[in-house]
Amino acid sequence: MAASDGVPDNPAAGLGLWPGTIVQELGWDSDVDYDLRAGIEEIICDELTDEDATLYESVHCVLLWWRNGDGNLRRQLTEAQRSLIDDGQIWLFTPTAGPDHVDSAKITQSAATAGLHHISTLSINTWTGHHLCRPSQ
Repeated sequence: MAASDGVPDNPAAGLGLWPGTIVQELGWDSDVDYDLRAGIEEIICDELTDEDATLYESVHCVLLWWRNGDGNLRRQLTEAQRSLIDDGQIWLFTPTAGPDHVDSAKITQSAATAGLHHISTLSINTWTGHHLCRPSQ
């Protein structure tokens, strides 16, 4: 059903996920977008894998919530790639505005230094999603 039918569209529809996708969530806190999380779980037909997942488990996608002041973004992006399959993706979500907003130049620089390409950006409620991938082999 479309939003015009009285049922809102799934906020995770534009993330390029499919049933069976293994998504690891990092940086969870009480301010995350619960509708987006629920939308992802609806699409993948499973729960999100948390940051305590075994290092030996491979994931297709990392959902990373990041706020200004959370630490070293380049280091976290590098760490997020440990469990990621070769052609996996990272969705970095940062607050759209306010004191926790992360400057886009910092995101671009941190991603490049971590060996990632910034593919696209989308806004979902009060968060901005930055689609990051490794370079094509």
